[in-house]
Amino acid sequence: RNGIHFHSEYIGAAALLLAVLALHRRRRWSATAALLLGCAAAAALATSVRVAGVEHSPLTRLAQQRATATVELVLSDDPHPLAGGAGPPSVVVAARARLVSAGGRTWSLSDRVLVLAPADGWSGLLPSQRVRVGGGVLPPTHRDLTVAVLAVRSTPARVDQPSAVQTAAG
Repeated sequence: RNGIHFHSEYIGAAALLLAVLALHRRRRWSATAALLLGCAAAAALATSVRVAGVEHSPLTRLAQQRATATVELVLSDDPHPLAGGAGPPSVVVAARARLVSAGGRTWSLSDRVLVLAPADGWSGLLPSQRVRVGGGVLPPTHRDLTVAVLAVRSTPARVDQPSAVQTAAG
């Protein structure tokens, strides 16, 4: 961090270039080694694109500001009860934010979020279900590809039913 930053997109591009050169020359590198290097480069590029998406997401800025927003979500998982804690029962659920409105602006996106909400009105929801809710946007507690945590205090408005497969599974 001391003024030196290694960007994974540059590392991935360099590895991809080396793989192309190795395949072209084939003198010192075997095709298998070049293929493995190419796969590693492609993975580094894909990861850097996702990381850049997290860093430049409107939700990241809203989380840094601890803003409130209205968010349309598609649930990625079943709501899971949170153990312990004072007050009414709560759940946590992974979702994708599809539409975010805050401060007079609206963004269409597909960012991973974690929702903390009261169990009432949330515990019966299923993956693939689309809901709309307002809440506080907070920074995530873990460094993964989750863009923000949405702290909700209300029952969601159901926008769409879950898929037939998720309904049957539920």
